[in-house]
Amino acid sequence: MRNLSSNSKSNRLHVPNSRQHPPQRLQPQDESEDDEARSITSHRSQTGSHFWAMERDTPVNESDDDAVGGLDDDDEAAVEIIDENDPEAVERKIVVSHARNEALDLRRRVEHTMNKYYDLKLQELLIEEDRIKSRKHPDYIRGLQEIEDKKESQLGMAANKYNLAKAAAIEMFFASQKAAKDTFISQRRKLRKDMAEFTQRRKFQLQNEYSQLLTKHDSPNSGASSTVELPKNKKREAASEQALEHPSGLIFNVGNVPDWVRSDARNKRRMTDGLLVPSFCGALSKEEQDEDLVLIRQKAGSDYALF
Repeated sequence: MRNLSSNSKSNRLHVPNSRQHPPQRLQPQDESEDDEARSITSHRSQTGSHFWAMERDTPVNESDDDAVGGLDDDDEAAVEIIDENDPEAVERKIVVSHARNEALDLRRRVEHTMNKYYDLKLQELLIEEDRIKSRKHPDYIRGLQEIEDKKESQLGMAANKYNLAKAAAIEMFFASQKAAKDTFISQRRKLRKDMAEFTQRRKFQLQNEYSQLLTKHDSPNSGASSTVELPKNKKREAASEQALEHPSGLIFNVGNVPDWVRSDARNKRRMTDGLLVPSFCGALSKEEQDEDLVLIRQKAGSDYALF
């Protein structure tokens, strides 16, 4: 059994024992690698522990040591029986040693690269923090600009709405004013037309009555006039008082209008202004409107006798 086990072990790959022959580390070509190693050690002491926790989570294959330099018990037992004078064994030993050194150097380079990456990431975060505190961050400036643009657009919309509402109110005011003016003008024209028609009818009526009275008094069968003539001034005063008592300005159911009444009315019209039609004013009270209508009736009544 011992011979069989020794033969089976001799057929395996002969790898020198790492305990008896420790691997020789490759010497650095210059002092830069030593400086990098020192900087890595000092950087670990300066930077936070959370970055090194992230480093432990990096996908570094931890089985490299086992794959390169890790030997099981059977291989170590096989190495012990290898003759050191065997050139193949010595060559395999050198190859394994170089592979181990290369793996360690590669791992050291990976760690150094990760440290640089974390340093750059930390610097980037510090720069971002400074920008945020100083309000110079691009996102902050962009958001502020968007807010300002939105504010300007809303102010412009509000100004446009205000201008449109103002223009609409002005147009409505002028339209209402024009409608009121047109209504007043139409009513004034209608009033003038009615007054002219009434004056014409009254004129014809008075002319007919006057002609009838003249024919009646001038007839030969009438004889001497039995009326007592009053002084001219008293007749004028009596006729004026009776005319003022009537709303139309004329004596009711009296067709005998002497010439002196007509001449007196004609003289009054020459001395004073003509018939005044008041302008539109909606702020007058009911009493003031009644007084104006009475004045218009008096003026119109005094002018009826002129035709």
